[in-house]
Amino acid sequence: MSGITTIVKPGGIVTALKPGSIRTILKSGYIDTVVKHFEASVAPSTDPDADAFIAAAVITDPTQRTAINTLVVALKAAGLWTALSAVYPFVGGTAFTHKWNLKDPRDLDIAYRISFSGLWTHDFSGIKGDGTTTFGDTFFIPSVKFTQSNGSFGFYVRAIYAETSHDFSAYNGTDGTIIVSKYTGDILYFGMNTSTFAANLTPASTAPGMRSQSKSSPSKTSGYSNGIKVVADIVESGPFCPLSLYIGALHINTGLNQPSTRYYSFAFAGDTISDSDHLTLYNIVQAFQTTLGRQV
Repeated sequence: MSGITTIVKPGGIVTALKPGSIRTILKSGYIDTVVKHFEASVAPSTDPDADAFIAAAVITDPTQRTAINTLVVALKAAGLWTALSAVYPFVGGTAFTHKWNLKDPRDLDIAYRISFSGLWTHDFSGIKGDGTTTFGDTFFIPSVKFTQSNGSFGFYVRAIYAETSHDFSAYNGTDGTIIVSKYTGDILYFGMNTSTFAANLTPASTAPGMRSQSKSSPSKTSGYSNGIKVVADIVESGPFCPLSLYIGALHINTGLNQPSTRYYSFAFAGDTISDSDHLTLYNIVQAFQTTLGRQV
């Protein structure tokens, strides 16, 4: 039908209009249906888990939505999605959008939704503590989730500098689960279930990016910097900490201790992942940060 414009009415009825009938189209009341039909036909499909997070966090920016979807798809393709219990993309720029767990975007403690306390800076780049009042309670308890042969966690930090602070830690006085990217004395500390924190590296790398660790084998822990193993198979066989992990601080029996002023753009916790998986995860997270224009 050359020279004929077709539009779709609600209910699937087709109306044919000749050229020059644009006023008829506008008056018809069906233009919204045409537009919506067109948008639906060209809109890219998104992963349902990405959709759930985007809806819960009310992410409206197209670039951020695309980055979240690509992150989920990449984690699933790499076989990492099921291994992780908590994934914090810190996207959206507010305390509300930053609190959600990508793996389980329910507003519940049991879903490991973060509860932020103190004077945090929340912006496009992620979250930044004030070094005095700030911590983020993940409600992720090492003694509940980790075992002698299973467990991993880590974070993506935008700058590394020495300070008397913790990045992602819990310690009840005898049992500690910690990562400190650069403590006073230029030391990088790892510890999954220890009181001695023997898993350390001096001098600590100043390269920003990912710091992570895993139970590498029964009663042993390994630490990673940007996906590369830097501390290997340190013996750790003590109990795990019964306190929840704090992002940006150390959780002790009395609450907050040694809060950080560092900037975080991602964090995760879950089952043990392999050496190659740590590198894969770093590359996936780096691609996510690059899409958002905040990679380091």
